[in-house]
Amino acid sequence: MVKPINMYKDPVQQSILRWKAMPCALHSDELDKLVQDLQDTALAHPNCVGLSSNQIWDNPVTPPPAVFVVKGETGVWVVINPVVDKQWKKEIKDNEGCMSFPGIVKKVIRPRHISVTYVDPAGTTHTGVDLFDMPARVFMHEYDHLQGILIEDK
Repeated sequence: MVKPINMYKDPVQQSILRWKAMPCALHSDELDKLVQDLQDTALAHPNCVGLSSNQIWDNPVTPPPAVFVVKGETGVWVVINPVVDKQWKKEIKDNEGCMSFPGIVKKVIRPRHISVTYVDPAGTTHTGVDLFDMPARVFMHEYDHLQGILIEDK
């Protein structure tokens, strides 16, 4: 289901955006629904590149599960319980936007190369996945969301 995106100007929604997401149990009905909602919502917005659980979570009492999606050429990549294992020193400063900050573009410094671990919806753990350039930038943007860090903090 396409969900409304939490906006930074709304006090309740901003508090949800600021929450640190919690590691989640795999293979639950709640997780399956959240993953589907993230995919549907990301696909419904042509300018969306990635979307985190914080951005569509509507429970103001419980922190969201640590999940995000990234749109790519071959479909939607689902990332569950991500960990950034390593960030290389070389950084790139580039424009970033955010679905929760419509119309705002900010220059953000991100590492050019990262190594990550995450779980996919089938329950497979992917360790030591190297990402470069734009995939690394998008991963870090969405990972920041799960830490309660927004582009206005950069």
